[in-house]
Amino acid sequence: MLVSISGNPREIEAENILQLLEYLEVSGNTAVVKNGKIIPKNEWASEKIKENDSIDLFSLVSGG
Repeated sequence: MLVSISGNPREIEAENILQLLEYLEVSGNTAVVKNGKIIPKNEWASEKIKENDSIDLFSLVSGG
């Protein structure tokens, strides 16, 4: 299915956010926003991905 990942159209096979992150080899230290809504980490496995969804990934960093 075709989705937008961080502004780039991509063809993916993942059914949920967790599978998508595994496919993209993204660490768990990431924030996920799907269609403008933050998806909590405990919902990644149950949050389904649909055609034309917009998904933004943000790497979490600490510092000051």
